[in-house]
Amino acid sequence: MNIYDHFSSKDIADYCEKTGHSFNPLEMAVIVAHNDRTRKERHMAWRQIIEEYPDMPIPGRSGVSAKDSLHDSLMDEIAWEEKWIENFYTQGDDIVYLFNENCYSSVEKAWIAINDDMMAGFNRDGTTTIYRDRINGDNRSWVTLDSNGEVVHFGGLYSRECPCNLYYYLIYLPMPFETGDLAALPDGTPFVLKDLLWQKPEYNDFFTGKIDAEPSWGTLFHYYSIDGESGRLCFENGRSDDIWRLRYFEGELCGRDRFLKYLSQYIKNGYDRADWLINAFLKFKTEADCEDMKRQDSRLFF
Repeated sequence: MNIYDHFSSKDIADYCEKTGHSFNPLEMAVIVAHNDRTRKERHMAWRQIIEEYPDMPIPGRSGVSAKDSLHDSLMDEIAWEEKWIENFYTQGDDIVYLFNENCYSSVEKAWIAINDDMMAGFNRDGTTTIYRDRINGDNRSWVTLDSNGEVVHFGGLYSRECPCNLYYYLIYLPMPFETGDLAALPDGTPFVLKDLLWQKPEYNDFFTGKIDAEPSWGTLFHYYSIDGESGRLCFENGRSDDIWRLRYFEGELCGRDRFLKYLSQYIKNGYDRADWLINAFLKFKTEADCEDMKRQDSRLFF
């Protein structure tokens, strides 16, 4: 089994493979839990780990109870997830499925509506989300589907009661990124990395067993981005689950986002003057505002 094929980020996978970083069976199972393939593909990969690699215990950590057997835990997890998905698709008189603020009596009918409205139906990463609600209660759950209608991720009601929950297990993951890099997540929106808490010494000490205290599973990186609506420069916290999906930004920076190239250079070179950076921001913001006004004016004549 080539575990590098199961990373959500090819950039991280290539870096781990290039540096020769290896993973034990538990770490491999965690990597599979975080990939963006379909649920069926993840289950196939877990079964392959069971068949090809020795069993081992799962140490207890935040969000994950200690287990004697990784193999047994993976089989329990697969069975539990299959049952959860079956329940999600089960219709009922008090059950509604929601997509784009419209209600449907089944997932199948919601899926038809999604495909009839391709522009609004799918996100930039090619997925879509359907919600399941009880009419007289607050019991929302959801599934994210790929373009073929296969379940990729799911959550909501009872999703945290799964027997293994490797999604919440921390492992050490070498990163190729540095402060100031232009990066993105699967939706393709560019941003500039400010720091990666994942690479701080206290995290390395935890993963190598030098300390017992577990680092926070909260924010693991910070970044700067341009808000698409206001055009403002924002300082954001990177979510823990997004650390697995980080990649270098590829493509052309347009509009206000062109400023991010200047910000990247500023951070990487450690400049002590901010005047040219502020002027660059105002330049690109003004140009983008003018372009928006021209588009709005053109609509008035059609």
